[in-house]
Amino acid sequence: MHNVFKYLREKGTVSLALQSELEQLLQPGVLHRGDFLLRSGDVCRHVWLLTGGLVRCFYYNHNVESTIWFTHENNMILYTEEEGEGPHVNCYIQAIEDCSYYSIPLSSIKDLRERYSGCDAIFAKLGWEYQQKKKLHLQILCTPSSLQRYWIFVQFHQLILSRLKLEYIASYMAVSVRTLINVRKRASNNYNKKKRY
Repeated sequence: MHNVFKYLREKGTVSLALQSELEQLLQPGVLHRGDFLLRSGDVCRHVWLLTGGLVRCFYYNHNVESTIWFTHENNMILYTEEEGEGPHVNCYIQAIEDCSYYSIPLSSIKDLRERYSGCDAIFAKLGWEYQQKKKLHLQILCTPSSLQRYWIFVQFHQLILSRLKLEYIASYMAVSVRTLINVRKRASNNYNKKKRY
C-alpha cells in the first residue's frame, strides 16, 4: 500500500487524516490475463490503482476492436471523471497481463473530495490526465500517415512498447497488423539510416 500513497502524493497533498480514511477504503484485488475489469453495459462504481500489470481499454467499431488507451502499474484506472456512481460504460477494460490493484468506490471519492481539498485536487488532476489519454488517441487517429502514427505512439508508450502484442498496437493505431509490421520495418530502416549519418 506504500506505493499507493507515493503515487497519490505525486498528484497532490495527502494529509494524515485523508490517508487514514483511504487506508480503510482501499480494497486489494487481482486480475488474470484476459479478465475484464469492466464490460460494455456495466456501471462504473470504482476507480482502481494498478499496482502491477497492464490493462487496455477498447470498444468494438463495426465488430473491429479499437483500443483507446493502455495503463500500466503505478497508475490510476479512471474510466469516468463523473462523481458518484458512473454511467453505463460503452467500452471494455481488460487485463493484458496478470494484474494487482486497489479499488476505491466512486461514492467514497465524492465524499472525500467534498471534505478534503487535497483529495479534490488529486482527482481533478487524474481526471485531466484521463482526458489527455483520450486526446492523444484522437490525435493519432487524425494523423494521415501510418508511419507518423507509429512514431507518436512510440513516443508516448516507450515504457510498455515491448509488452504489447502487435494486434493491440494496430488496434490503437486503427491499422491492420500487416500494415503495422510494414510500418515498423520502415521506422527501423529510417532509424538505422540516421545512425549511419
